Amino acid sequence: RRLRRIEIATGEVTTIAGTGSNNCVDSATGTSAKISKPEGLTTDGTNIYLQTCMKILKYNISSTAVTTVAGSGYLQNDDGTGSSAHFYYPRDSTILGNILYVATGNNLVRAIDISTDPGLNEGVVTTLTSMTGNNSAITNDGTHLYVASTRHIIYKLTPAGSSYPGVSTLAGKGWQSGTTDGQGSSARFNTPMGITNDGTNLYVADRVNNLIRKVVISTGEVTTFAGSGSG
Repeated sequence: RRLRRIEIATGEVTTIAGTGSNNCVDSATGTSAKISKPEGLTTDGTNIYLQTCMKILKYNISSTAVTTVAGSGYLQNDDGTGSSAHFYYPRDSTILGNILYVATGNNLVRAIDISTDPGLNEGVVTTLTSMTGNNSAITNDGTHLYVASTRHIIYKLTPAGSSYPGVSTLAGKGWQSGTTDGQGSSARFNTPMGITNDGTNLYVADRVNNLIRKVVISTGEVTTFAGSGSG
């Protein structure tokens, strides 16, 4: 129930937002803010965005102000602006251009236009697309989005500003779990829950398999990067 900062050079840890209270507030500053069970961070260098309480919160790094970008706390899927939009268990987010893309627990990817936020806790929210399985994590390489689904799939999305984005399976096969390395749909995952990339490869936290997997973005080739499979 806190947002923590770790100084990379020294390992020094400080709390920058949150009181530890199991509540969420619409507006507060730093350690006066109440942040309940935050998930999934991303940053544009000016703000940190996090998901909690069925809301998308923004922490301003300079002022330490914590505000609600979108969502009202209701467990729904409505598009809209600011608090008129609703989310169903937002899990993770990534920024591509002026859009904050949010992976949710009910198969959806939602898009929030953060360039239109006037500082009044508002942002235009639309539903980009739906997929099979709960979306647990999301990343981007500057052009495409990549989503980890708990149904053992890694998706590739091409937003391109379209209401009908291109969606394809980069690796894995829905409803078929396993540890098999291989290319595209011949590879197997078991409940991937985290994803990031270096521009060339995706790195996937393959949760139930107790492995870190590597996916070559250009080919969909999957290999086991780290771990023995033992808990």
